[in-house]
Amino acid sequence: MIALNSDQNLLPHYGYAIEDIQSWKSRYTRQEYPKKLLINTFYREHNVNFMWNKLYSSFNNATMNLNSFNVQKFTQAKHEINQLYNETKFTKTQPALLKLISERKNVGGLKFEIMDKLASVADSRAIEELEFTYIFSLITNELLFNWIACGMIGISKSESFLAVTGCIANVDSMIDYESSYNMLGQISTSQFLKRNYKK
Repeated sequence: MIALNSDQNLLPHYGYAIEDIQSWKSRYTRQEYPKKLLINTFYREHNVNFMWNKLYSSFNNATMNLNSFNVQKFTQAKHEINQLYNETKFTKTQPALLKLISERKNVGGLKFEIMDKLASVADSRAIEELEFTYIFSLITNELLFNWIACGMIGISKSESFLAVTGCIANVDSMIDYESSYNMLGQISTSQFLKRNYKK
């Protein structure tokens, strides 16, 4: 079985986030860069939110335990999620993004007003917080995709959570994107970043 709750599984995605940050930091001015972080963080959150109903329906008939885990089926499920992510970007999120940003809506685990204030202040401390939030968002959504992929191959909601986090928890409250994002973020992403985040 893939060690879904290991740092080794998440470190490549942490690396992708750092690469994004370094690329934008070199490409944009100090005034533009914080807004770029804000927009791209919310872009991902809105994209996953558009996907949510289809993703969550994966648990409708998922009743098996982790003994039924199949690596090949899991890998295929992740591929299907990535395809849906890319399809949703082009068909839903990109056409609506400017409107969604202008409406200043909270989405997933993010509060727009807090993020926008940080982007407006744009001092070193605010920028670091925006960078951390971008990384946190990317890692948490990757955990969420792993959780959903387990459901797609028939693993129950609670057993899927155990596979992804290494923790036994009551997952009854994980019924929408926000609650699922917050649960995975608090239990797993925060611990991963405590061990691996470097300023």
